[in-house]
Amino acid sequence: MDFKVLGLGTAAMDIVLQCEELPREDGFAFIYNEQLIPGGSCANVLVALTKLGVKTSLIAQMGDDY
Repeated sequence: MDFKVLGLGTAAMDIVLQCEELPREDGFAFIYNEQLIPGGSCANVLVALTKLGVKTSLIAQMGDDY
């Protein structure tokens, strides 16, 4: 079967911070690694579908807030 899925939704860049323990009550924690990882619910679903062999496309508005 040759399906094509068009996603209309979010695409985002997630900021993932790694630390050895959860922040204290004052919100303080030592961060030893920071990564920018593509994400967003619609984009994530389309990536999963693509890995299953489904042809996908995405329509999303990109912001300039980074």
